[in-house]
Formats: sequence, structure tokens, C-alpha cells
Amino acid sequence: MPGGESDFDWAAFQQLYIAASVPAQGYLAQQVAIWQVFDPDQRSQMLPPAFAAELGLDAPTPRQQRYAKLAANGWIGDLVLALVADFGEIAPTQLSGADFAYMLNALVMIDQVPTAKKLAREVLSRHLAALQPADLVYADPNFDVPAPELSVPDVPGSELSAPEVSVPDMSVDQPDG
Repeated sequence: MPGGESDFDWAAFQQLYIAASVPAQGYLAQQVAIWQVFDPDQRSQMLPPAFAAELGLDAPTPRQQRYAKLAANGWIGDLVLALVADFGEIAPTQLSGADFAYMLNALVMIDQVPTAKKLAREVLSRHLAALQPADLVYADPNFDVPAPELSVPDVPGSELSAPEVSVPDMSVDQPDG
């Protein structure tokens, strides 16, 4: 984008957010969190300050500051323990967008970008699965969830064709007459 500006329409997104059900608003807040960390088209630079404040993205909480400090100091084990302790039993639908953004950002800060992306996919996928069918219109059309890889183990002698079976003639002869 020339000048580092995005053509993302935050005003339209805010209207979508306002019109959404509460569960869908949580999903949309998590989408914004992912955009804040991975910034696909520099849209985070244009996030309106009032909307950022509404989503809790304007200033980190003490807990979120702790994640950043642990990541910045390279205390990876302590960071992982803090994240698990704080969020290990929280359902994806209950995870705030702001907490999600700081969690993903901390993982990125410790060079765990692939892990952060996998976590983003997992949380957003689980949240999407929990939405009502009417809320599916809020799904990010650019959200990429790879299909699971399925493998069939090789078992000797297991062919996909049916074995030959001979069926005896079970018909009963009727007497003449």
C-alpha cells in the first residue's frame, strides 16, 4: 500500500460489530486481535482510537504488561506458565480480543510466530464453531484454516476390494404337483 495506509474500512467493520450478537462480537474482537498482531494489510495502523479503547486494545492491563515483560526478557518458560495459568481453562468464546492480542504478541516476541499462528487458527476456529448459524456471516472470508491431514496406516493384506465369497444356493425345491 502506498504510504503505508490500508484500504480496510474500519467504519463498516464497526457497524458490523455493533449489529452482531454478543457471541459474534467476541469473535470479531478476536479477529481484530489477530489483525493487530499479524497486520495483513497495515489495517492496525488505522484502527480508530475509540474502537481500540472499546475492545481494550488502547492500553495493556498489568497482566498483559507482565506477558510483554516476560517475553522481552526472554523468560520463555515463565511466559508459557503464565499463559497456561491464566488461559488454560478458558473457552475460546470467553477469551477477550485484547487478551488474545497480547498473548499472540508475546509468542511473536519470543520468535514463536508459527505457534502464534496455530494458536490464532485454533482459537478462531473453535470460536467460529460455537457461533449460531446466523452469526456465520461475520466469519472472516480471508481466514485460512488448513484442512486436517488424514492418513490411513498401511496394514499388510488390507486391500480396498471386497474378498471373493461363494454363496451356496439356498433355494428350496418345490414339489411338483
